[in-house]
Amino acid sequence: MGVLFAAAVLCSGCGPRPLVTRNYYLIDGYSLYDVRDVGVLPFTSGKDYSPEILEKCRTIFVSELRRRNEYRPHLVTSRDLTNFEDTRHLDAVVRGHVIYYDPAEPFRFGLQVEMEDLETGQILWSTSHIFDARLKDVVQGVKGYYREVLYPHHPLLGHKYILLSMDKFIAFSCSTLVDTLQNEQEPEKQAGSSIPEGNLKARPGREVRNDER
Repeated sequence: MGVLFAAAVLCSGCGPRPLVTRNYYLIDGYSLYDVRDVGVLPFTSGKDYSPEILEKCRTIFVSELRRRNEYRPHLVTSRDLTNFEDTRHLDAVVRGHVIYYDPAEPFRFGLQVEMEDLETGQILWSTSHIFDARLKDVVQGVKGYYREVLYPHHPLLGHKYILLSMDKFIAFSCSTLVDTLQNEQEPEKQAGSSIPEGNLKARPGREVRNDER
């Protein structure tokens, strides 16, 4: 009976997961780049977070990216990128920068990520956000993430489980950022975000193959 009641409560709020952040850039025609295999570099930070924390954040991000069946993420290093044989299978590379990590409740976690096309050097996607568990829109996003991802396997935990586990809160945060990759059709997708020109690297132009049209 308790499970049925929980299901009824969850379904009463069914619908698209709230988009917590609109601070992102997605290149026009993103789908034409046919990004599938993505190398994810070690995450960095301007603060003194331990290597273990940064690697944990990268691992969780990779798991959330892999959960989208259209992506095949691979852990790579900067050295790998200098060897064509090690990267020939990759379409793009992701760089992550942890900008905030506070494991004390209520959690706060901030991440900046960008995706670069390895053939053209263009920035395909960039986003950043600091997720604060005290904010109403973040709690609503947590509820949506629980309903979509955790409820089918753990119907009795409730969304507060995410608010009590830093790892789960990071997973929610990474998932929310990855969600912005699905918003190519939204006209306001580029609002409030920009890509510094210094991040663009000169590479030969990329031709769109017939099978990408």
